[in-house]
Formats: sequence, structure tokens, C-alpha cells
Amino acid sequence: MVLKRIIFVLMVSISLAGCGGGGSDAAAVQDSDTPTLNASTNLIDSETQVVVATNFNPVTDTPLNYLNYLRSYVQLPAYVENATLLKSANAHLNYMLHHNALGHAEDPQNSLYFTGKTPQERTHAAGYQWPGVSENISYNKANFTGLIDELMTAVYHRMSLLDFQKDEIGIAYKEAAVPNKDDDPIWSALVTNAGVFALVALCDAGGDGQSGYLCSNNAKISKTRYQSEMDALAKKAADMVVWPAPNSQVLPAFFEETPDPLPDCKVSGNPISVQINPSKLADYTLLPDTFRLIEKVTGAELVLNRVLSNVTDQPDAEAANWKTAEMEWFAAFPQQRLKWQTLYEASFDYVYSGQTWTKTWQFVTPSFDGELIALYQNAQYDYPLGQTLYIYVPPENCAVNANKWASSYQYDAQQTPELSVEAVDPQTLKLVARQVSQMTLTFTQTDLSGQDYIKTLKLNIR
Repeated sequence: MVLKRIIFVLMVSISLAGCGGGGSDAAAVQDSDTPTLNASTNLIDSETQVVVATNFNPVTDTPLNYLNYLRSYVQLPAYVENATLLKSANAHLNYMLHHNALGHAEDPQNSLYFTGKTPQERTHAAGYQWPGVSENISYNKANFTGLIDELMTAVYHRMSLLDFQKDEIGIAYKEAAVPNKDDDPIWSALVTNAGVFALVALCDAGGDGQSGYLCSNNAKISKTRYQSEMDALAKKAADMVVWPAPNSQVLPAFFEETPDPLPDCKVSGNPISVQINPSKLADYTLLPDTFRLIEKVTGAELVLNRVLSNVTDQPDAEAANWKTAEMEWFAAFPQQRLKWQTLYEASFDYVYSGQTWTKTWQFVTPSFDGELIALYQNAQYDYPLGQTLYIYVPPENCAVNANKWASSYQYDAQQTPELSVEAVDPQTLKLVARQVSQMTLTFTQTDLSGQDYIKTLKLNIR
């Protein structure tokens, strides 16, 4: 039998809420005596999984409807689309795609797409006169649901999207006309601009006084009127918002965001956040030190990397405004990314009206339509040809960048090999192989210090 040898290399990079990660060059494939893996056993109970998934059915026809479903799931009012905010969001989206420029800033130098250096300048240029707008950006996913899901793993952006005191929004989403996913820093993006209907209406009407908050058109809104409108918005929402929401399905990992809550890390578990309604600050006191997260089936408690709150210093100076007495919140970051298709239970204590209470809820991570194996060490796996296989390579530590996968496979000269490889995320691979007689995959992870971590998986074709 004449055998041919092919080397396949796939580099995965991902941009998450403002930052992207990258892998390193992969080492050569090596053979060794290794244990044989079965399909991952950390599957959640199928009956429980159905119950959790059935209760969480997002509407995915438009970005606005998808985000509003997530907000409604935690009892926040729906955003209303504002055409002016949509115009400003689209303008910045076009600027980023044209210039391959990341971030919230625009440079006026030689750009036909420039509409303002900051979100406030851009929304003003579009005709939105209230300057208190928020902007969130996510990059490089093939659909808007993926981009919003990534924003929901990034805690500062998540809490912005779950704002109690904004009620209108423009959401722009676009993929480049000819996306170059290998070389372009940005090949798709989603931009949100959110504001307050009552306040922009006051600005348009010339304000209500001679002092107070300044509109972009120089009209003024009194502090009393401003606070009244903010309180009216907050009273339409739940007292407390937790995310991941009870009985929801969420991604297992957080990678990066700007501002960066974990500057020494490139990956952690999807953070759990708790926000108190601003109109209820006097009634509630959160106790972040009591937070626990466990795998529901095994009872194993997850180690936390960090717990941030409105009373702690933020690791990134750009997030300094999140340390404030005007909000009450905390976010707990698991040290390791969460597992796929696993049921988790979170709990923490809080004080309400002088009495201590405990909040406990459950959520789940996504399941796959094929076998899932977790590669904690070099191993081999009996692979039925043509089967969809998901391979998860847990990061060695939180400083690990995206994987680079290298695979070698052998085939008879008469065969026409077929190999489908897709990155689910930087540490998870979807693979389907046909017309192959032997295959070995090498996974290389590189951390911030430059240290490489290499694992191999030999597929015994059957």
C-alpha cells in the first residue's frame, strides 16, 4: 500500500468585545503510548438538559429582537430601535470595516468614513442631541447572535447591554463584502449605540432650565428632571439582574475585552455578574465573598480567579468609572473556563431590608450534535470514519492564547481524502474526516510568557 502524508494547519484567532487572540507555530506531530479516550463523560443529564433548553428559546431573526429576548429573560424592558442611533452605529461600523480599525475611536485623517472621534461626537453628528450614549462593539463572528453572545461574556459590555436606565438603541451588523478571515483584523462587526428617549426629547425641545446636564446642542436639563427620568426607567425593571440568567444557556468561556478585567489572562470561565437596580440601592447589599459556583451533577466547586465589584479597584484604568457608589454590582470570574454541555449552580448571599437571603440558580453550557472529547493529556480515540467529533483542549492556564492546530494524516494512493475542520472557539475544534486511513492531531497552546503546551490526539480510524 502506498501511503501519502499530508500536513494540515489551522490558525484560529478570535476578536471578543474589542480584543483578539492568536496562537503560535505548532510543533511537529509526535507519536507516543497514550491512553484511549471514550466520549466525554461530563454530559449533563439528558432530561435536565431538555428542561433547561426548552425554557430558553431566543428570538434570532434580528439583532434587536435577540438582544431584547436576553433582556426580557432577566426582566428588563425591551429596547426600542432609534433611527438616529442606528445611523451613527452604521457609520462607525463602515469606518471600522473600511480601515480595519479596532475600537471606539475614529481618526479624521484622510477618511471619507469619519463621522466623529468619539461615540458622543458620532451620535451628535447623526442628530442625537443627548450625549449620554453607550457604545458596544464586537468583531469577527459569522452571525450577529455570535457577536452578541461574545459581548455577553465580556462583563463590562454585558452590564452595559443590561443597563437599567437606557431604553432606545441602534444596532448595526455587517460582514465585509469579501471577508478575509485569515488576514483582516476585522471581517465582521456589530456596533450598538444606546440612549434615553425622554432625555433626547428634552434636548430637542431646548431643555428645561438654565443649569444642569448639557445637551450636545447646548440645551440644559435640570438635575431634578434628569433624576426623575432615570428613576422612571429603573422602576420598570427587576430589582436584581443576574447573568448567566436562571435556566439560560451561555458560552463556557470569556477571552478578552477592552477595558480588560483580567489583564494577566487570556481566558477564563464565563463570569457570573449581579447588578442591583439603581432605584433600589438603599434596599440591597450584595455580599460577593459568599459567591459559589458548582457543577451541579458532580458537586465540584469551581475556583475563582477574581471577584470585582463597584467597591473594588478595577484592574484597567479605563474601567475606573465602574468603581462607584451610583451602582451596586459584582462579577465573579472562574479560574478555568466552564465545560461544554454541563449544568452549573450559582449562589450568593445578600441583605434585603435588614435580613440576609441566599439566591441560588442554575444555567447550562451548550451541547453538541456529535461526540465530545476533552483532551487533558496525549491520547488516542477510536474514530468512526465520517463521524462529527468535537475536541476540546482545556487551556493549561489563564494566560494561554488561542490554539494552533496541526494535523497529519495518511491515506492510500487510491483514496481522495476529505477533511472538514472548523473552530468552535480557540480551544474547541469540530472535525469530520472521510477517506483517511490514519490521523494524528497536534494542539499547541502558547501563554503570555511564550511557553508552549503541546498535546496530541491519535485517531484510530474504524
